[in-house]
Amino acid sequence: MEELPDRKQDSPGLQIDLERAIHELPEIFRIPLVMQVAGGLSINEIAEILDIPRGTALSRIARARKRLIAAHPQTTWTVYNNEQKIS
Repeated sequence: MEELPDRKQDSPGLQIDLERAIHELPEIFRIPLVMQVAGGLSINEIAEILDIPRGTALSRIARARKRLIAAHPQTTWTVYNNEQKIS
């Protein structure tokens, strides 16, 4: 996979803004999102760990992304993990 540029150099506040935005998410959405993006877990692993259906895990992650985008529309929310591009 292609290395991404270090965006913190371009926008020092970007990392803080991202952390704050994620922290502001309701826990029900934040936990699966962080498990996927930061933890690198698959949807199936997230569903199993949280003891929820796979579709619920997908839905919660999608809702978390939508909330991040809605709350911070000026930010480019493109994150990569080892499985997919998350927009």
